[in-house]
Amino acid sequence: MEVRGIGLVRLDYLPGARIRLVVDLLPPDAIERLPKPQTETIEGVVLPRIALTAFEPSASAKVRMAFTQSLHQLDMPDATTSL
Repeated sequence: MEVRGIGLVRLDYLPGARIRLVVDLLPPDAIERLPKPQTETIEGVVLPRIALTAFEPSASAKVRMAFTQSLHQLDMPDATTSL
């Protein structure tokens, strides 16, 4: 992975993962303040979809919140520990 200011670094990885959330990275002026819930269907699985600005300081916190919220909507509160 390339880390800006550091260069290429090796990171541990998992051989597979479940997709639980779709995130669209958009410019700040394209983000709605109070968006309606959206979904994306991939391989027959309906997933929650959010939009955010990638370089906003709170971007990772917003992804975590959306992910946790989606698990609770699926009635999977114990799965939040696997972030």
